[in-house]
Amino acid sequence: MPIVVFTCRLSLVLLALCLFWNGAALSGPRWQDPASAGPADPGSSAAIESPSGEVQILFGLRTVTGRPSVPSYDVSWRQRPVVRGATLGLDLRGSGPLDAGLRIVSVERRQHDETYRVFPGKSSTARDHYHEATIALEERAVPHRRVDLIVRAYDDGVAFRYRFPGQPALEVLELAAEHSTFAFVGNPKAYVLPLGAFTTSYEQYYRVGGLEALEVNALLGLPL
Repeated sequence: MPIVVFTCRLSLVLLALCLFWNGAALSGPRWQDPASAGPADPGSSAAIESPSGEVQILFGLRTVTGRPSVPSYDVSWRQRPVVRGATLGLDLRGSGPLDAGLRIVSVERRQHDETYRVFPGKSSTARDHYHEATIALEERAVPHRRVDLIVRAYDDGVAFRYRFPGQPALEVLELAAEHSTFAFVGNPKAYVLPLGAFTTSYEQYYRVGGLEALEVNALLGLPL
């Protein structure tokens, strides 16, 4: 049975980040220099477009600071770069990092378009419309651990999810850390809710400023 680790969605219009779908606060944001990742390795990339074609995601395996075949992604909106060269990866307790030395085994694509009722809120219905690619990755070296990266392109944002298929190399799965990064182009404006602790009323005042001004170990409310 496959195990889903977590999901992230990035709204391009609102620049809303969600590192964990369960709403946990973000401690130690991982902003990355967009220039630190090189071009994708030949034959090791996959492109996904939103239904309207305005949002594009380019996934690729790149050489980053001397480490080969690092999973990474670019995001553009209306042909303007929003995220460039952001890297992905996980650290598994007992078996080590799974963030380099990978290869693409397969890419499966599908489309989804559903409208469902929403009882509270400004609208009575909501539309779930996206294009999706499931990118199966495998370590080049023994023990050939595998992980699926599920990427979705919406007309107003993108999302990705890690999923581990059942495999002999990972009979026990314990996540030690995740290394997903967000390499924004430029210094976009951020609406930040600073938190003093993990138990909070979420009633503080939002702060507005450049994303680069955030402290590395800041505890922030999500979405950002």
